[in-house]
Amino acid sequence: MKPQYPQCLTIVFLFLFLPTRTVFGINTNDPFYSEITHSVIFDTDIAKGYKEKVSFTGINPSEESDFIIIYSNLKQIKDLEVEYKNEKGKLKNLKNKNTETSDWYSTSFMDDRKIIRFRLPKSLFFEYSYVIEAPESMTFSRLELFPKDNYAMVSYEIFIPNGLLMSYKLPDNLSDFGNLEIDSIANNEGVNYNFLFTPSDLMKNYKSPKNVGRGIIPVLPKDIRVIVYPTGFKGDSSSAYFDYWYTNHLKKLPELNAEVKEQIEELIIDAELDEEKASLIFDWVKSEISYIDIEVGINAFIPRDANVICTRQKGDCKDMSHLLYKSLQYAGLDTYLAISSTIGYRYDLDFPSLASANHVICIVKINNDIICLDPTEDLCRFPLPSKQIQGENIFIVNSSGGQYYKVPILEVSRNKKTIRMNLTSENGIIKGDYRMDFNNMSGYNLKQVYQNYSSDKFKKYVKIWFAENTDKTKILTVETEESDSTISIWGEAEYSKSLVKNIAGKTYVALSFIPYPHEYANKIDTNERMVNYFVADIDFTGNVVFDRNVKLKSENPVVFDSDNFFFFFNTEQISDNEISIHYEYISRIVDISSPEDIENYNMVNELILSSIHKKLIFEN
Repeated sequence: MKPQYPQCLTIVFLFLFLPTRTVFGINTNDPFYSEITHSVIFDTDIAKGYKEKVSFTGINPSEESDFIIIYSNLKQIKDLEVEYKNEKGKLKNLKNKNTETSDWYSTSFMDDRKIIRFRLPKSLFFEYSYVIEAPESMTFSRLELFPKDNYAMVSYEIFIPNGLLMSYKLPDNLSDFGNLEIDSIANNEGVNYNFLFTPSDLMKNYKSPKNVGRGIIPVLPKDIRVIVYPTGFKGDSSSAYFDYWYTNHLKKLPELNAEVKEQIEELIIDAELDEEKASLIFDWVKSEISYIDIEVGINAFIPRDANVICTRQKGDCKDMSHLLYKSLQYAGLDTYLAISSTIGYRYDLDFPSLASANHVICIVKINNDIICLDPTEDLCRFPLPSKQIQGENIFIVNSSGGQYYKVPILEVSRNKKTIRMNLTSENGIIKGDYRMDFNNMSGYNLKQVYQNYSSDKFKKYVKIWFAENTDKTKILTVETEESDSTISIWGEAEYSKSLVKNIAGKTYVALSFIPYPHEYANKIDTNERMVNYFVADIDFTGNVVFDRNVKLKSENPVVFDSDNFFFFFNTEQISDNEISIHYEYISRIVDISSPEDIENYNMVNELILSSIHKKLIFEN
């Protein structure tokens, strides 16, 4: 039997804006949902989309609460009905004039989404429902199990008619957050799927991350990803249909016009090798097109006309990658678009659903090598992958069923950062020169500032960096040199006299002038993950010459070595009045999320802190 109420929704979000609201936390002023139900019916013709009715039932203990429904123009909301029982027990219906529809506003991107807003008073009971009609079946991409409000259960009843199939991907750790029951019943017309999820006590147990903003992102519970597709695609493969669907949309886009083709011809006129052509075109797209995120209609997923993007010189990841793809194609190269998830995204692209991805890149195949090109990252150089897709899965759209591919991570040695300090200690004051050499991704942040700000502001940035990563450092001069793959800074510095102390016949030198090897949080909790965007090898050596002979107290080197982290710290006396301090820190991972990696990351940072915050002891 089909569900009683046809409807459709997946990329519709419910938010409650309350001053006392706590995400994933119980608050007595929040509305409580006893039941959230979704009833979905797909048309037998996949091109006609689906319908979904969504119903919310619960109580509202607050004096007044705003309820918001957000949707895109790929969907239409109809038949909104709201009723509630006030404090006196009288059942009332909310009139249409008490609902407000407006455009969604964002300062970070262009968006076509709209908001329906209504307000309810304190209610012993409320129920509201609406029907969404969506003509694009692919937008049904996930079953939302965590609506970010207090709720007792959420259910989906989905009817898939004969001729269509539905595949879904369950989160690995879903049982940590609640209980899921799945049932399916087939009849002459198709299959009814029933998903019933009841959350556990995660509301009380979940703790919001404390260090968000220093590479830390929360580990949020994941929804069920889904795809509905017709039978007959290479063994009923959902991936083959996803490839077909995207390819079919790309075929509808115009070819490059004569003006754009002429620009490409002039660009590569002297290039002989495919690598040269690809590199020139890649740099051209990066320099000519300004990135702006545009989420409008089907173009939230599918690129726009490459000619228009070239003329307007603005576009998002899909547009820039599509222009790059069409340009490389015109130059005779073997090139494709690829759907991608970025580092830190909620899902890995291991399942063919729009919910699995948040990015689009271009790939080119040269001498059987797959080269991943992301034109949205200004500092990305051909043929290196961008920071945000390293180690991530991509889905290459090739009109032959598609291909999954894991983007390689740039080798540790190619991201090396070296720090050298040659210092003197006279009358207890440490001063001298410093030099820092950054290779490839280790210098991206510094390059970004250097290329986009004045010399004075750049020097101020370097001084602030030293102040945040060392203790009591006064940078006197800053010099800079930049190449395609490197950036170097050097100059003179002076350190506080308080770093050197003489007590009871011994000299103590605080090592807090040594720069910390990274700028991320020193500790990760188990409900967090760390995204640091590139593997790293930081090599530090600092030599200090004293104005008298000293004798360094001997200590054993500090060593930590695991699969993904390495740290070595040592001090040694190299002459009667000179000592050398050396450390090397290596991180071989860009996404720290497994329990083992989190434990090792915390352990290595404890050793780093204890090593560079200690005091060297000299016997006079």
